Amino acid sequence: MLRLDLENMIREGKHVEWLMNEGVLKRDVVCDICGDNMKLHNQNSSADGKVFGCGKLRCGRARKSVREGSFFWGYKQPLEKLIRFVYEWAEETKQKKICRELGICKKTAVSLSDRLRHIVYSHVQVVNSSNFIGGEGKVVEIDETVVARRKYNVGRRVKEQWLFGGIVRGTLGGPIECFAELVNDRTAKTLEEVVKARVHPDSFICKDGWRGYVRLGDLFKVGTVNHSKNFVNPEDRNVHTQSIESMWNQLKTFLREHKAFKREKLELYINEFIFRKSCVEVFNNLIQLLK
Repeated sequence: MLRLDLENMIREGKHVEWLMNEGVLKRDVVCDICGDNMKLHNQNSSADGKVFGCGKLRCGRARKSVREGSFFWGYKQPLEKLIRFVYEWAEETKQKKICRELGICKKTAVSLSDRLRHIVYSHVQVVNSSNFIGGEGKVVEIDETVVARRKYNVGRRVKEQWLFGGIVRGTLGGPIECFAELVNDRTAKTLEEVVKARVHPDSFICKDGWRGYVRLGDLFKVGTVNHSKNFVNPEDRNVHTQSIESMWNQLKTFLREHKAFKREKLELYINEFIFRKSCVEVFNNLIQLLK
């Protein structure tokens, strides 16, 4: 959805109906007193312009917010502001700018951002656990990279945090087909388990010469490039890992911009990056997750 389309919809007062059609807001709401369905009414005094009401006198003309039970429940801001926030978050607009233009305080912005990030995280985790990348006729590049270093004993010892991932060549421009997982080490056992769980067995794997990949040739068709000598295998120019290395560069830029290299934030932001890269329309996909 374009920003202009969203603004026109809000200006015409159609955003509540749209959210109901998308399943983000409930269309059928039951009165807690009589158990009958409540009707949707216009109410200018409401922050959202509409409320659900029960017209029975014995129910005291009960009212319910249209956002009750939804992602937007519990926030005081008008619904149109909250929708705009979700849109700007999807567009990666800086938080300070969003707060300034929408008149939303930092506390509310942080709360909304954290909730959106956790929703995205859960979605990516489900996708990762149930889907392979690659397949017959597809090339999957795999690689590992350091994304954080933790100090122990007043800086005397540094422990590296490794990230292992793969990408289907030709998808980097989006929507991306990839995976990225934090791993405790780069041993053959650890990396093999991840590859078997995440890469389709009919894929052709391009890798570097790291010894942790030594047994992958028994499980997959593989090509190897020796990075100590070449960026591309001189015997086969199609054997390289340039796509996954480009993805790591983009990911690290994303993490720096969000100051997300601390261990407790890494997984959330890595999954957000994967989600954004895997979507054609981030806002539309995000709305589907808010149901």
